[in-house]
Amino acid sequence: MVLSHGSYRKPMPMFGRRLTGLGFVVAIALLASSCSSTPSDASSSSGTAGGSAAGLPAAAELVLVSRAAMHLASASSTVDVGLRKGGSISVELPSGAIATLTFEAGAVDARTRMTMSAFEADGIEGVLLEPAGTWLAIPARLAFTNTDRTPAIRVGNAADGSWAFGAPAMDPAGAIIVVRLRPVVLLPGTAGPLPAAGEVVATGGATVDVEAGGDPLDGRAAEEEAEAEAVETDGDTGSAEAKDEAGRRVEQLAPECGPDLPRAAAQALEAWRTAGSQGSPPAECALLRAAVLAQAIIEFSGSPVAPYQETVRATGTGLAIDQVADVNMPAEREVTGIEQLISFVATGVEWGFAKVGGVDWPDPNVNRCSLGAIPQGSVRLEAVPLPGGKLRVTLTPKHGAYPVDCGEWGVIDMDVTVWDTLGDLLGVRAGKSFVVTTTATEHVQHVMSSLKTVEGSTVRHRADGSVTVREGQLVMNGLFDLDLRYEPAT
Repeated sequence: MVLSHGSYRKPMPMFGRRLTGLGFVVAIALLASSCSSTPSDASSSSGTAGGSAAGLPAAAELVLVSRAAMHLASASSTVDVGLRKGGSISVELPSGAIATLTFEAGAVDARTRMTMSAFEADGIEGVLLEPAGTWLAIPARLAFTNTDRTPAIRVGNAADGSWAFGAPAMDPAGAIIVVRLRPVVLLPGTAGPLPAAGEVVATGGATVDVEAGGDPLDGRAAEEEAEAEAVETDGDTGSAEAKDEAGRRVEQLAPECGPDLPRAAAQALEAWRTAGSQGSPPAECALLRAAVLAQAIIEFSGSPVAPYQETVRATGTGLAIDQVADVNMPAEREVTGIEQLISFVATGVEWGFAKVGGVDWPDPNVNRCSLGAIPQGSVRLEAVPLPGGKLRVTLTPKHGAYPVDCGEWGVIDMDVTVWDTLGDLLGVRAGKSFVVTTTATEHVQHVMSSLKTVEGSTVRHRADGSVTVREGQLVMNGLFDLDLRYEPAT
């Protein structure tokens, strides 16, 4: 079924599918908790280090930095931006300078995870802004503090493939105006002013409008940055002409993509992003990188039991063949609290029978059982393009039971997972795949945002994309995120 619904009518009691599943545990836990008087305590890098060094420019020369010499530092930060949500991210550069990038709501028309990463290339440091090449409808602002170095933004390429950096457009507060996500460097000093996009550069062998192997859209972006009004908070700075030009470049570069031409793949992917990231990029030019985050937290009001929590993270990369991407992702799985829950159930049952028989018995406790090894599992992702710029993503999780040793009560094989919880909430039957229809572009989709109501329950949506559902004493929190990214197929 396609997860595009707004409500779900449960066909059976929640989680009541298997004797060893959470339905059995929930039923007993609720009974036991009512008997207890205990209060509740409840990036894409551009290559490896090396290559030509970047020299300080003479007057009115562009700065050239070897793309191969750039490597990521440890600092990296992300923020999700969309039509209704802006945000800000900061990273510290090796010198101690702080870079802060601020996006307005509406900077992009689909939820997109923006990343800023620090790098250092032969003594020149800076930041990579990703997804590289993304055109912003509303300019972002990039500010550097704790530094007296001179900023420069990428405005083109040199004949040897080096990136050329020139003077950025800046607002009255000293922040760089960014209309296209491109690298920015900090220069330790200059012998003269840096040229801006469109200015004639007589020396250095660089141009902002390179026909062979370069990206003239950098120059176009720099010109639009220079024209942007600092006080402007809305409007469309990404011109239709630039996007049309980017679309033509995608078509030109697509036949050149291959293992022996890594630059063509990188440039085609940048052009695709500048053209609006509509539909999948050329299959031979890009790899699909997918990440899945699934989490369930279950707790009971009025009991001393710690929340049961399970988190699954899966990531993988696959090449699209005939436009269909098939990625088998190993999953990292974490489970906590289930042993306390079952301990409380076991000792609560003992306490209940003893009370009925008039026998003194210790109160229920959470120390009876211990948790064994957790099998990690996997998630298979299949992405198929649909008409109208849509993408159908099918997620098929696999998992195994994990043992809970309760001493004289024996070992219980718990075959309950985060997928059971999310499936119950979203109306996906046990053993069936999750199917998500989304836009065919790079972004993070909060799958649970489609859930509006569950019969007999109150559904609340949180800022992180999770939902909280209450059924009497039972409180459930579910999070299900799908993150799609593309990287050059090199």
